[in-house]
Amino acid sequence: MNWRRVVLPLLSMLVAQTALAVGTRGSVTCDQWLADRKANAWEITADQFWLLGYLSGLAVGLDEDILNGATTDAVFSWMDSYCVTHAAKGVGDAANAYARELIDAGDPKK
Repeated sequence: MNWRRVVLPLLSMLVAQTALAVGTRGSVTCDQWLADRKANAWEITADQFWLLGYLSGLAVGLDEDILNGATTDAVFSWMDSYCVTHAAKGVGDAANAYARELIDAGDPKK
C-alpha cells in the first residue's frame, strides 16, 4: 500500500479545516456588507475586493481551485443571501462558510 494515498488526503483534510478556522482581519460585518451593497457606496468595492482576495488566498493556501466555475456575481450573490440571515457575522466568517461549501461541492465523497 502506498503511504501517500493514505497520508496526503488526511493532511489535506487537516490543512483545509485548520486554514478555515483562523481569524480574519479587515473585513466588515454582514450587516455593513448589505448596507454598502444597498447604498452602492464606494465602500462596497473595497468589501468586494477584500472578499475576492480572501477567497483567492484560501485557494492558494489550500492548493485547491475552490473558485473554479464560480463567477464574481455568483460569489457576491451568495454573500448577499448569507448576510441576510447572518447579519452579525463578519464577511470573513461568511467567506469561510462559502469556501467550505465550495470544497464540499467539489468533493464527490461528501
